[in-house]
Amino acid sequence: MEAVIQLRSDVAALINEPTVVEAAGEELRKVKGDLDAVLRRWSLTMSPAHPARRDAELKRYFVLTGLPKQKSEDVLLTLRRLEAVTAAYSNPRMVRV
Repeated sequence: MEAVIQLRSDVAALINEPTVVEAAGEELRKVKGDLDAVLRRWSLTMSPAHPARRDAELKRYFVLTGLPKQKSEDVLLTLRRLEAVTAAYSNPRMVRV
């Protein structure tokens, strides 16, 4: 099962542009660290939803894979409570008939 998350723009910039990491303040690194901890806890993999796009707004969206189906609502609720996350929702794969 997959999920989509939207991150704060500063957190997304920190993830998308490695040079920003050095300039990031302590508070921003903590916010990202909290997100990383949840991803590790649930063994989730995060990748850009729109990797080829340059639009800053689209760069805020990421796809999470490895979401446990039976615990998906718990995981999404945990993600929504993070400062880094502005939206989190499930994205079940379409089944073609």
